Amino acid sequence: MAKDKHIYDLLVVGGSNGGMEAFIKILEGLDDGFQLPIAFVLHQQRGSKSLLPAILGGHTQIRVSEPVDKEIIQPGNIYIAPPDYHLLIEPDKTFSYSYSEPLNYSRPSIDILFETAAEAFGNKVAGLLLTGANSDGSAGLKSITNKGGLAIVQDPETARSPEMPLSAISLGINQNILDLHAISQFLNILNIDFKSGDF
Repeated sequence: MAKDKHIYDLLVVGGSNGGMEAFIKILEGLDDGFQLPIAFVLHQQRGSKSLLPAILGGHTQIRVSEPVDKEIIQPGNIYIAPPDYHLLIEPDKTFSYSYSEPLNYSRPSIDILFETAAEAFGNKVAGLLLTGANSDGSAGLKSITNKGGLAIVQDPETARSPEMPLSAISLGINQNILDLHAISQFLNILNIDFKSGDF
């Protein structure tokens, strides 16, 4: 491994309208044994029971769950924000929940996950923003790049709702704008680097 290879220790993902289907396509393109931990926020109807862990678990061999409060982030896991709670990452790299006011009309908020991940992981976090019909996530993705982290954006031309990717691009995030297949391949490369490093 090259000494200047940058290794990311966490991938945070956000999406809204069409985000579940987009994320499933990405998961189906990941290599067997994918270990880079993922935290995923999808805008869901408030008051509903989350079916996401079961749905996503049917499309991947990676363990999918809603984290418990103070759970430590571990490789080989996909962590899902439950409906109607903000999912945060604490400085000690554990999860916590908040029932504070919705942000951008959303709870869980993509921005809150991304911003707290940037604070906790600095330049060791990668953020992926998928299809969605509002601007949630764009400011959070910008906070990741401001800390030296990596931004990936679904190509708005391939998004069911392009507003969310376009909002990120309008903030100057114009690298790694990829379709879903290319995103899977990009993440596979990040995973190889992750497995060759020390978590």
